[in-house]
Amino acid sequence: MTTQQTTKTKYLHSGLKECQAIVLKNRLEQMMFDERLFTSKRLNLGIVADRLNTSYHNISQVISQSYKTIFFQFLNMLRIDEAKRLLSSPDYTNHKVLEIAYQVGFCTRNSFNKTFKRLTGLTPSAYRKWILTGSKIESLC
Repeated sequence: MTTQQTTKTKYLHSGLKECQAIVLKNRLEQMMFDERLFTSKRLNLGIVADRLNTSYHNISQVISQSYKTIFFQFLNMLRIDEAKRLLSSPDYTNHKVLEIAYQVGFCTRNSFNKTFKRLTGLTPSAYRKWILTGSKIESLC
């Protein structure tokens, strides 16, 4: 059974209609990006559900079906995307990597570094060097 089939089976008896899921996904994205909610260190599924006036089951379902992941991985993807943007910005060359980690919502250097490497294949420092200097990736690993 594929992941997509498992997800469909998991939510077979859900009361969330497809049109409701689309609306929730749009509201979730708007809240995450416009309000930069993903940078909150204490963010959890319950807070998001409360802010969107729905159940955490519905938000979990929307994330699972739309992004093929769970809430905290979705959150980390958003945080790492923002970290990549900041690390590659000339305006942030004087900011330490740890400052950027905290700014995007990570609580520890270790968590940030592990997540960044898992999602990009590079450490944050290597990524910054690669982007800002045009170094070959092979020389960074």
